[in-house]
Order: sequence, then structure tokens, then C-alpha cells
Amino acid sequence: MTKITFNQFALTTVIILIFTLGSAAATLDNPQDSMSWYNKENALNKLNKFGEAIKTYDKAIEINSQYSKAWINKGIALTKLNKSDEAITAFDKAIEINPHNSNAWMIKGRALDALNKSDEAITAYDKAIEINPTDSIALEGKGTLSK
Repeated sequence: MTKITFNQFALTTVIILIFTLGSAAATLDNPQDSMSWYNKENALNKLNKFGEAIKTYDKAIEINSQYSKAWINKGIALTKLNKSDEAITAFDKAIEINPHNSNAWMIKGRALDALNKSDEAITAYDKAIEINPTDSIALEGKGTLSK
């Protein structure tokens, strides 16, 4: 296991803080820039502020409802808040926008698995594998459920 020194930890914290402040300033400068909101969301996710991140994902989606990455990351944040049903709705929206996004299918499979919806999870994993046959997470998830 790699040891992290205090200096490495402090530097990482400062980088995240700068990223967060920069993203916040960008959203104030141009509140209609969905990418700025998306960057702010990612910084909040890294700080485990999932509730706040969801609000900013919603803002990015309000600006650009076809922003599939914002839908995926909103789903991930919802999953971390144990709101798997809502997360699946977000993943479905991302899939509707881009049905060839293997990551959206794989993460949807994980959320379905968390809800003990094994058949649906396998279907989602299968779709992820169809799109990206080397998706190790989908392959592992499907393998676990198929046993």
C-alpha cells in the first residue's frame, strides 16, 4: 500500500480547493456555461458533497438537457446517497441521449444490482459488454450475478 505524506495530502487538498474555487468563479462569470457547472460538480463529488453536486448537475442539465455526462454523474452522486431508483432514472436519461455509452450501461447495471434486480442488471451489463467487450467492471458484475 502506498503511503501518502502530509505534504502530498496538503498539495492534493490545495489543488482540489483551487479547482473548486475556479469552477465556482467560472459559474458566476458565465452562469449559462454547462461545462463550468459540470466542473464544479466534479469538484464537489471529489469532496464527497454529493447533495450539493446534484444541485449543480441539475443546473448543468437545465442549461443543456442533452449533456449525458452530467446525467451519468448525477446518477453516480445519487447512488452514493443510496438513491438507486433515482440514479437509474438518471442513467436511463444518459442512455437515451447516447445509447452507445458503455459506461452508462455498466453503472446502471451496478445500481440495479444494488437493488437486487439481478435480471435487469445482467441485461445492462450485457449491453455494456456488447458496446465495449473489454469493460472489466461489467464483465465482473455480470459474472458475479450469473453464479
